[in-house]
Amino acid sequence: MIDTIPYSLSLDIKENDISIWERNITSNWMIYYEIISINKNLNFYQKRWTLAHEMWHFFDETEVNEITPYLTRYKQEKSADEYAYNCLIPDNELKEKVEEWWNLENLQVYFWIPQDKIKVRIKNLYKWNENLNFIF
Repeated sequence: MIDTIPYSLSLDIKENDISIWERNITSNWMIYYEIISINKNLNFYQKRWTLAHEMWHFFDETEVNEITPYLTRYKQEKSADEYAYNCLIPDNELKEKVEEWWNLENLQVYFWIPQDKIKVRIKNLYKWNENLNFIF
C-alpha cells in the first residue's frame, strides 16, 4: 500500500521509521508507537484515506484520552481530514476534473480515495452549488 500514496507522505513514513500493518482489527485504524495498523478488511480506497488521516494523528502532539473534551477531538479529526485531503486530492486537480464534468466514480478511480470523501471535498471547495448536481 505504501507505493500507492503520494511521495511526500511516503517520505514522512520512511524518515520517521513508521511501520504500516494491515491487520484484522475491530476499528479502521490503530496507532501504537511507530506502528499504524489499518484494518485489512477496508477496501483499497478506504485504506489510503485512513493512512493519510492517521499520519496527521501520528505527528500531532496533543494528548488524547477518554476525558479529552469533545470539541478538542472534533477539531483534531477535522485537522486530520484536512491533512488527508491536502495529501491525496490537490485542489487545483480536483477543480479541473469537476469543471471537465467528471463524476464521482471517475474521481474515485483517479484520486484513489472513497467517493464520500471526494463529495465532502467538492462541497467544501465550491460552498455547494446546484450546478454541481451532475457529480452526485
